[in-house]
Amino acid sequence: MPNHSQKEFLVVKGPQRSALYDLVKGRVYSIPGTFASHLTPYIYSPETEAPAKGPVGPLSFLFLELTHRCNLQCRHCYVSAKAEPSTDQGLNLKDWTEILDSAHGLGCRSVQFTGGEPLLFPDLRPLVLSALSIGYDSVEIFSNGTLLRRDEWRDFPRDKVCFALSLYSCEDNVHDTITGVAGSHKRTCEAFHQLKEMEYLVRIGYILFEENLPHDQATRDFVLELTGDPDQAIPDMVRPSGRGRDCGLQTQHRVNHPRGVSYIEFKPEPGRAFAYKPTCWKGKLAITPEGAVIPCIFSRNFVLGDLRESSLEEIIDSQKAKGLWNITLEDVTVCKYCEYRYACSDCRSIAETTTGDLYAKNPACRYDPNSKDQGTPMKRNTEKPITISPKLIPKQRSGLNIKDLKEEILILSPETKGVHLLNLTSAFILECCDGTRSVEAIVEEIMGTFHMSPDQRDRVSQDVYDTLKRFAGLGIITG
Repeated sequence: MPNHSQKEFLVVKGPQRSALYDLVKGRVYSIPGTFASHLTPYIYSPETEAPAKGPVGPLSFLFLELTHRCNLQCRHCYVSAKAEPSTDQGLNLKDWTEILDSAHGLGCRSVQFTGGEPLLFPDLRPLVLSALSIGYDSVEIFSNGTLLRRDEWRDFPRDKVCFALSLYSCEDNVHDTITGVAGSHKRTCEAFHQLKEMEYLVRIGYILFEENLPHDQATRDFVLELTGDPDQAIPDMVRPSGRGRDCGLQTQHRVNHPRGVSYIEFKPEPGRAFAYKPTCWKGKLAITPEGAVIPCIFSRNFVLGDLRESSLEEIIDSQKAKGLWNITLEDVTVCKYCEYRYACSDCRSIAETTTGDLYAKNPACRYDPNSKDQGTPMKRNTEKPITISPKLIPKQRSGLNIKDLKEEILILSPETKGVHLLNLTSAFILECCDGTRSVEAIVEEIMGTFHMSPDQRDRVSQDVYDTLKRFAGLGIITG
């Protein structure tokens, strides 16, 4: 078996296209399936060179549902939280503290307190202090924020305690319609600003519905303005759990990252150059107010054990828990053939709760490896914008290895160790970057070569500028 750790690139074949994995930069590029035969020394074969599955690993994260009570009545609530107290006897401060202590002994260092509404749990502050005294590095409180009292949260360490707030629209009336309580949008926004003034780290949880879909872009802009983090402006989908099972809430607009650059990123497991990528719930557990242990707050059908009957260590050591934690995309229908299966993020709870099949493809994914008519699932471009001057005289970087694949051009850059795939138009623009033409001269060259009419000049000019910006970001031109 080849030593993957000594390879810089590996090729994984898919039904239609192949994926080129850059093991140095942690990037994956889409390449034509026919080109894979030119990279024989790098080709990974699932029949003969299956990457090793990593060990199950320790417990790394806990969701603790402190209560099923909530002062709001969100239409999509995954636990069907209610305002009145439950008749069931829930876990108390002593119980939760013992759970935190046991989990810490099993390797866990991060916990989220959620609900229902965790601010309705009477001993939340003492429980946060307990988590800190036990030795947790990260304690997050996921709340709607409407019950936040500033004076109660002045004295916690900002490097260990943080908050997450649910926000469903930039429009007051839309948010309040979803929560079922007038004025909730205003109070949540006030809580956000109060926490920021106290210098807490605060993230936003935004979910897309049919109701807020018309304001989606405005809400993304609003969240981005609040947080300054583009990732938080990407909405999640309604999870079909609790009241979220109402089919009328499900938007048909699947939630995907915007497309921006020609690669996706991945991180092999520590100590392994190439390995199966586990699903998102590996190393995580959620615990309900009654002590039931489930793999995720959204996966309520898989009860792994009951802390009133078994210890946390016994539950984690069970074959049921290990089996769920060790699921990879090699076990998932359709995904097992996809060329991106070693880099793709996956959520088994979305797949199971939406389809009823634990091994179904995540319905939020738009990519079909069997289709000929689509490109690469792409990662958002979060790099700083690049400015191209009209007087710039761009020039190809020396040493580029350019291969003509008939319908596409593959470029390997030894200097940057980058791999880039260009369509024929982009390849023509790169050919014009010979160190003698200005940007405007390249526009003229394209207008003349392709017999473009004068009314198309603005579009051609914009395409040239956008392409050169991309080239500059990839480091394949100078000037």
